[in-house]
Amino acid sequence: MHYPQLEIVHRDILKLTSEEIAQEKCKVVANLPYHITTPILTKLLPFYAHISTMTMMIQKEYADRLCASPNEPNYGSITLFCQCYGKVSPCFSVSRHCFSPKPLVTSSVIHIQLHKPPLPDAEMPLFHNFVRGGFGKRRKMLCNALSHLYSSAVVQQALKDLNIDPKARAETLSLQQFLALFSLLRNPPGP
Repeated sequence: MHYPQLEIVHRDILKLTSEEIAQEKCKVVANLPYHITTPILTKLLPFYAHISTMTMMIQKEYADRLCASPNEPNYGSITLFCQCYGKVSPCFSVSRHCFSPKPLVTSSVIHIQLHKPPLPDAEMPLFHNFVRGGFGKRRKMLCNALSHLYSSAVVQQALKDLNIDPKARAETLSLQQFLALFSLLRNPPGP
């Protein structure tokens, strides 16, 4: 059968350009190879202007990370990366017994409704590096985890100015709080 609205591109997804993805908004439906889920997501999500939604089957533990909230053990930098580009919703789990041969893990289907990120495209890599820095040393307070970028005193003052506990750790901040902290540290108020 011929489906004019369906186009299958047989290429390495990590080498695709935005022009090769679609001329108009498209939807991505995929069973992602679990060992390269992060590279695929970090490649596709910035193409929000070309992709409207992504529905994917991924490893359940990874899906839990993408759907986590602050103060949950699975909450991390990849959670915030995805939230910058879309609303992530869990759909359902798929038992390993549904496959032959049986994998060692359970899978989950998630849906991401993509949207424009909260910062200009040129600032997004800086923001993601900032967030990764905050989560890079999970047991440390943000003022210490970000010490490679800003002095501890500057970060503590910025947190106080935002009414956030100066002893906060990365896993306690929401996306909006991270954005506010990033903005304040990059553009400190004048005297």
